[in-house]
Amino acid sequence: MTDKHQRRRKNKARNSSIPGNNGKAASQAKPKSTFPDLNDAQVRLLAWLVEHPGADQQTAGIDLAMSDVAAVAAALQDIGLLVIDQQQHWSLADQVELLTGRVSLHPDGFGFVATAQQDEDVYLSGREMRGLMPGDSVLVRQHMDNRKQRQYGELLGIVERAKQSVVGRIVQSGKRLELMPDDPTLSEAFRIASDQQQAFAPGSMVIGRITRYPQGGRAGRVVIERELDDQHLAGMATEIAILEHDLPTEFAPETLAEAERFGDRIPTASSEGREDLRDYPLVTIDGADARDFDDAVLGEKTTNGWRLVVAIADVASYVTPGSSLDSDAIERGTSVYFPTRVAPMLPEALSNGLCSLKPDEDRLALVCDMQLSNAGQIHQSRFYPAVIRSHARLTYSQANTVLEQRQAIDGMSAAVLDSLLALEKIWQLRDQVKAQRGALAFDREEAQFIWNEDGTVKDIQTRPRLVTHRLIEEAMIAANVEAARLLLKQNFRSILRVHPPPGGDKLAELERMLLVHNIKPAWHESPTPADFARILEQAKDRPDSGIISEMLLRAQSLAVYAATEDGETGGHFGLALEAYSHFTSPIRRYPDLMVHRALYRAMGKVPGQTANRSSKKSAYDQAGKLTELAQHCSFTERRAERASRDVEFRLKCHYLQAFEGQVFHGWVTGIKNFGLFVELEKLQISGLLHVSNLGKDYYVFDERNQCLYNRRTGQRFNLGDELNVKLLRVDLETRKIDFALE
Repeated sequence: MTDKHQRRRKNKARNSSIPGNNGKAASQAKPKSTFPDLNDAQVRLLAWLVEHPGADQQTAGIDLAMSDVAAVAAALQDIGLLVIDQQQHWSLADQVELLTGRVSLHPDGFGFVATAQQDEDVYLSGREMRGLMPGDSVLVRQHMDNRKQRQYGELLGIVERAKQSVVGRIVQSGKRLELMPDDPTLSEAFRIASDQQQAFAPGSMVIGRITRYPQGGRAGRVVIERELDDQHLAGMATEIAILEHDLPTEFAPETLAEAERFGDRIPTASSEGREDLRDYPLVTIDGADARDFDDAVLGEKTTNGWRLVVAIADVASYVTPGSSLDSDAIERGTSVYFPTRVAPMLPEALSNGLCSLKPDEDRLALVCDMQLSNAGQIHQSRFYPAVIRSHARLTYSQANTVLEQRQAIDGMSAAVLDSLLALEKIWQLRDQVKAQRGALAFDREEAQFIWNEDGTVKDIQTRPRLVTHRLIEEAMIAANVEAARLLLKQNFRSILRVHPPPGGDKLAELERMLLVHNIKPAWHESPTPADFARILEQAKDRPDSGIISEMLLRAQSLAVYAATEDGETGGHFGLALEAYSHFTSPIRRYPDLMVHRALYRAMGKVPGQTANRSSKKSAYDQAGKLTELAQHCSFTERRAERASRDVEFRLKCHYLQAFEGQVFHGWVTGIKNFGLFVELEKLQISGLLHVSNLGKDYYVFDERNQCLYNRRTGQRFNLGDELNVKLLRVDLETRKIDFALE
């Protein structure tokens, strides 16, 4: 085994301390638990009761598929953890405060549990994390460490394992071969079955099926299922991400059959009862590499203002509650987009077929038809089912060229040109409305891969932000707002998109860093979106505008999905809106599909004029289940983002490896006592400039002012400083990048 792998194996035991805890492991201060040891069945039942208080034996037995659920409950009652009332309803005993959630791991050995019962994640020490893997569902008991004034968790049991397989590289350990997980947070190797010891060579990247999970100091075991093809980098990186994040990619046979049953053309009967917009010059405007087209737009001048039409693929007419299509869509929650592949929420027969608004094809749509004043204010809107026909499929670049030249491109009708010009004017008016309400505009350019024929990365370029990007975004935001407004006005249960205002440690850190940059926060207790917008406006001409924008962005809370049945709209801080929904992407986001179904109910209609419509209801249409769905969709969204980010970062690391020794321009995005984090300007990838690579002088970390400074020379490194750095090395295994000051 290499020294690197030995270090990884020891890493968790050495670093399982809370950051800022002076190196002391949290487990050392943990009081001895008085909670009884629980078996797997008891853990599963307790975890279920945390999420279903007041349930009964029959419901528990069905949901948990436990034939002996009554005996398990009786045992929990005997040890004082469960109460069974006269009506045979079950609930946790009053003194039993338990939480359930999914595990995330930190490379230093500790971890967190994201729970549905509270906003803050529960900290787990390195000792509690032993044997756990990312995504595991666990049952924990929360404690307060009075000395440190912080909460921490005690692991009571594993409810469900997230991973059945692990991907990694074959390594030599003495005379045996082991599988070292590719995931840097998993620092322990898995033992490979004895009969496979001669079948693979060290260095091979493989997938291993877990036959024993690591626990109690015992190493895990795997059976190697297959070797990955590392000749096609993008494909291998994607496959690794799919496995590591446990992304579902295979549809059930009945799901595929349901999708294929609709055929490739809408039935004549489907058009009945719908408004006919096929002669309207609706167009789709998307990226050149877009995989699905779920929105089409139209703009036109009216006698007293403007008209904005947003037509969205009518997925609800095909994916009905209780169907196999619905079940698979719920499991996925969202489509996951990778540089060379997509893991779709719906089968291709729908996502790239009947629900894709392709040019010159009749398609079913749910339309948001808005009337705007000459000042850009929406004074009236209505939703209705329609049949449409897209008149053009334009890329953002093509549409932008039309707007710049004020003339049609080849094959474009005069009606489409007029619509695009009207859409531009509507965007200009809506942009003013957005600025007036204080909405934030973080216009950071995205990195774009340029490929070689063999699937390797040829170049990484930044994708410019065009007027047409903003134009379409504003049209979608307007439709999303109107959907939320209608559902709330008529009190129909659905899912909202909620973005809380910044708070807690993030806000305190932001306030401190703004003062370092000579910007005095204007708020007293909490900021408004307008406060942030004013700072962005003030900083736009400053040399440190990039870092100020980045600081404001990092201070933002995480946007999540929430059920309207919870009684509050939550609001959207970034967009400065009281209520917001996701309506415009039902092909790729399940919350949008739920909003479509709610809009149909609000219209007094039933989606789908097909013979295959199911009369069953999804479990999430039942009272109290909507919150569960919202939380699930928030989780699947984060999972998709992490998977996509992992693939992009791996590809960037491979690309950068060829440039070791070369000099790059970047800027300081983070400062710690051990060095500077530097983001390369064009590539949007960060690495570490360690203090040992700053030269022979000694640098001191000023945490309050977030800088490193040299007492002898007075030289300082601050957030936002521009630097030229030499790329020292790229570690593909740990995906770490090291720089030296040039």
